[in-house]
Amino acid sequence: MELYQHIRDKIAYHKWSNDAIVRWLRNQSSDLITKEVRSSFPDLKSIIHHMMEAETYYFSILKGTEARYFDELSNEQVFEKLLETNERLLHWYLNENPEIVEKIISIKRSPYEERYSVATLLSHIVNHGTYHRGQIISLRHQLGISDPPKTDYYWMFAERLLSKK
Repeated sequence: MELYQHIRDKIAYHKWSNDAIVRWLRNQSSDLITKEVRSSFPDLKSIIHHMMEAETYYFSILKGTEARYFDELSNEQVFEKLLETNERLLHWYLNENPEIVEKIISIKRSPYEERYSVATLLSHIVNHGTYHRGQIISLRHQLGISDPPKTDYYWMFAERLLSKK
């Protein structure tokens, strides 16, 4: 039960921090979101798109459904798809039995069969998102964007505590 709660908090954090990043990016000019940067991705929109597609892919593995891919999307559509996927992931998890974290899922995407626990796959989704949110925050310097949101895990809990006062 403790692992289930830990993963639940991490997924809630993932959703909370992606919500914050999207709110912040929505306040930037559309040109800045698609302006070329020196990075492993050509622009901020491409990073968000990559996050959304990766999360959609891993969520489909968790649910045992076919992955869906999205080609040309507007900035707003990419933001919406990412937030929608995060919401669906959290909703799915909260409606699963706590033992789901130990379930082993097989993935056949190479000559070998990969086997991971649900907890491992969910941890990967969260870590992947954290990596790319950090990348987005770092790239803001190249773009001259200020006042990024605080998205550290700690701040989600601090925000909850401060809102109760």
